[in-house]
Amino acid sequence: MSLHIGAHPSNLTLTALAHAPELQRELTQGDVDTTFHWYAEGRLIHDALDKGEINVVGTGSTRAIAAQADGVPIAYVAASLPRKAGAAILVREDSTIQSAADLVGKRVGLIDGSFHTYFLVAALDAAGGAFSSVQPVNWSVKDSRRALQDGEIDAWVSSSPYLGPALADGGLRSLIGCDRVIPNRSVFWLLKNVAAMGKPVVEVVARSLAETDRWIAADPERAGHLFFKAIGGVSAQDWALSVATRTWGLVQADGTVLDEQQAEADLLARHGLLPRRIDLAEASLAYSLDLSLRAA
Repeated sequence: MSLHIGAHPSNLTLTALAHAPELQRELTQGDVDTTFHWYAEGRLIHDALDKGEINVVGTGSTRAIAAQADGVPIAYVAASLPRKAGAAILVREDSTIQSAADLVGKRVGLIDGSFHTYFLVAALDAAGGAFSSVQPVNWSVKDSRRALQDGEIDAWVSSSPYLGPALADGGLRSLIGCDRVIPNRSVFWLLKNVAAMGKPVVEVVARSLAETDRWIAADPERAGHLFFKAIGGVSAQDWALSVATRTWGLVQADGTVLDEQQAEADLLARHGLLPRRIDLAEASLAYSLDLSLRAA
C-alpha cells in the first residue's frame, strides 16, 4: 500500500511539506511509496477522499468531523497547538453590528465547511443564536474583503494571512476573535487502512509533519517565500509576518484533542450541520506516537 498525501493552501504544514523536498526525506526513504497530491482548495479534499486519490489528510477541525459523519473511516494522528489568534469575524468600521447576536439576519462571508463554519456557529451559539438565523455566503478568500467593503456581505469570517492586512489597511474592525470561542486547531488524519500499516509507518508521517512545523517556525522569511510561491494571495512579507505571529507545533491527537472534536461535532449536529451524530472514540489511533525530532 502507498501513502497518498493530500496538500492544499488551507493547511500550511502540508503545503510546506509538499513543496520542500528536503522535508520529505524520511517519508520517501522507507519501504512505502509516498506521493503528494496538490489541491487548489481545501474543500476539494472531501471529493478526493471519495475518489480514493488520497489517504493522508490535514485540515481544519471541521472537515475531519464532516468526513467521519459521512462514513469515512478515519483515525486522527496529530493536531496543532491551539491558536489564540489568526481568525476573526470582521465588519465594516461603520457597521451597526456590535456583537455576535447582531449577526441575526445578516449575510456572513465564509469558506463553507471549513473551520469558518464552526467559528461562526460557536459565536452564535454562545450568544444564544442559531446558525439558521444568519445568511452564510460562500465567498472565495480573494473576494471576501472586497465584498465586505462594498456592502455585498455584512460580516466576514477572516483568517491569516488575510486577516492582518485587512485590519491594517483600515475600514474594517474585528467583531470577535476566535480565541474567545474555539481552540482553532489544524488536525491531521488518515484512513484506517493506513493506520493498519502499523506504528512505524504512521510515526514517520507524524514525525515528518512535526518537523515541518519546526522548519516553518525556525525561519518565517524562508517559509513566507515558500507560501508566496505556492499559494500567493498576499505578499511574501505578509506571509512571513503571518508565520512569525502564528503558534506552531504539533502534538499527538490525544484525549484532549478528541474531546474538543467531540464537542464541536455535537455543536454542529445540534445546529443541523451534520447528517448524523458521531463518536470520536471511533476515530482514535490504537497506539501512541513519538513526534520528537528525528536523528540527523
